[in-house]
Amino acid sequence: MAISDFRVKLAVAGCLAALSAPSAAAPDDFTELSLADLMNIEVTSVSKRVEPLSEAAAAIYVLTSEQLAQSGARNIAEALRQVPGVQVARSDARGYAVSVRGFNNTSADKLEVLLDGRSVYTPLFSGVFWDVLETDLADVERIEVIRGPGATLWGANAVNGVINITTKSALATPGGRVQVAAGNEETAALALRQTFRVADGAVRLSALNRWRDDAALADGRDAQDGSRFSQASARGDWEKVWGGALSVGANVYDARFQALAGDTTARGESAQARWALPTQGGEHSLSVWYEHYDRFIPGTYQEYRHTASLEYESQRALGSQHELVYGLGWRYTQDHTGGPPLAALFDPAERTLNTYSAFLQDRWSLNPALTLTLGSKFEHNDLTGVEVQPSARLGWRARPDAFVWTAISRAVRTPNRLDQDIAIFCPPPVGYPGVCAPGTFRIGNPEQESEVVLAYEAGLRLALARGLSADLALFHNDYSQLKSTEPTTALGSFDNRLHGVGDGAELVLDWQAREQLSFSGSYSLLSLRTKPTAASADVKTAPTINGSSPRHQVRLGSDYRFLGNWEFHGEARYLSRLPAQKIPDRAELGLRLAYTPRPHLTLSLSAENLLHDQAPEFGTRPETRSELQRSAWLGLAWTWP
Repeated sequence: MAISDFRVKLAVAGCLAALSAPSAAAPDDFTELSLADLMNIEVTSVSKRVEPLSEAAAAIYVLTSEQLAQSGARNIAEALRQVPGVQVARSDARGYAVSVRGFNNTSADKLEVLLDGRSVYTPLFSGVFWDVLETDLADVERIEVIRGPGATLWGANAVNGVINITTKSALATPGGRVQVAAGNEETAALALRQTFRVADGAVRLSALNRWRDDAALADGRDAQDGSRFSQASARGDWEKVWGGALSVGANVYDARFQALAGDTTARGESAQARWALPTQGGEHSLSVWYEHYDRFIPGTYQEYRHTASLEYESQRALGSQHELVYGLGWRYTQDHTGGPPLAALFDPAERTLNTYSAFLQDRWSLNPALTLTLGSKFEHNDLTGVEVQPSARLGWRARPDAFVWTAISRAVRTPNRLDQDIAIFCPPPVGYPGVCAPGTFRIGNPEQESEVVLAYEAGLRLALARGLSADLALFHNDYSQLKSTEPTTALGSFDNRLHGVGDGAELVLDWQAREQLSFSGSYSLLSLRTKPTAASADVKTAPTINGSSPRHQVRLGSDYRFLGNWEFHGEARYLSRLPAQKIPDRAELGLRLAYTPRPHLTLSLSAENLLHDQAPEFGTRPETRSELQRSAWLGLAWTWP
């Protein structure tokens, strides 16, 4: 194996690939909404204020609770396949590569993901452990996805997008629910829920267990990457606490992921609370959350991490033309990582980091049809100091059935522990012959700087005749100071010597053909062109980035309700090839048929990957990567008052 190939595999795959705010209340039953009503579902992720989706000046898509139920998706990552501009690829039986507008990787680091206002990306590599981001989708109220920068409100890491997952209030889930499922790949799943009235509020207790079978290798052998995941959660909601609304939650999980070198283990706990006080023309809110997790990969890596956050936000109207949103925040994270003989080390082994932030945004109504939104996030972190992330958004209601918007934003992805501190241990007595002598070799760069994007966007939403709507978004992104791996040593070292341009378009069409029959479709085009600067000698990273996200994505979906209590969902997807991953063009088909013989009982049959016996979605080495097999599973859901 060439030294450079070994460097990429060990320094990146050896660690990265191994790691794999509550919104305003919305209608509970989206089946009762017309197309016009659906376009006016209230969203909060764009401006941290309640506004109709049809008038949000950003490329935003909302997965409602009804869509999640109809799709048969088993987890959050699978549900995101329905969102235009989002790239979702399974790397093995339990891991995912998820990104927005390019830069896809199992450790993608330009996407902010929140669960009930709590950021779930890890400061270790600024990405998400998708294998433990699990929740019963029946408890999810909505998933709001912003394609494009959201750093003005959500801070560093919201470079190419924001995924905001909001679970249902305990007050909205009375009674109990049990769901069981079994299949050939999703071996078994069990979800339980019971809600209790407590004082003037409610408390919901939930439990979730999943068992997944191994994926397959190209030659048909088991990939030995099956998994077991268990989780228990609690959420309480009270509408009248000290004059405001209080929401609290807690979660604990335990997972084991099979691997040839030994099972990976992952455990974690989190707790959070949010209190919101409505005022005349606005609201004050205070949020606090804490998370601990530990992960261990035998022979490779271990991490113990504690993270805490405190945030204050306020919304207020200034006269009839201005709506201000502002806030302050503090985030603390402390970790401990392992030492030799683990292959992936961090120097120093322990580190504590603090981030302080403030933001201000003003939505200015220039006239009844035209709004201008200006704002900026100001952050201070312990690695790069002060970061400023401004944005300007203009929205114009050109006609009652047409909304036009445009935006310009600056966002940064600040360095993390992996960027600055990762090192590789080459064991004695011979190290890795031909690559490194015994010892520890640092790859991280303590001088690593923030990656920067300057994004230009424009969009158009139309409510056309006969139940047809269209949503078009165009974008141009200029990236600078992207991370490179310079061949300064046999194992290389990180620097900021790449730059790039991303252009694209995303089109969404929805057609309510009849009251019980609907069709949806989307097309996403991405042209991502990164390259090294004149000062760089890195010739491999840019082609890997450019060739790891599909240039074309097409999705066609249909939902049909018939005979009163039957429901059909079909979804076809096409993704163009991933040359860097050696993945050809591929198409996939998924189906779900559900029968509700009684109001509180639903039986379902779901299937996915119907066009192939098995096929890879991500991974550069055909002989060792996992391939996802055709699968089907039966489900039963029963609710009681």
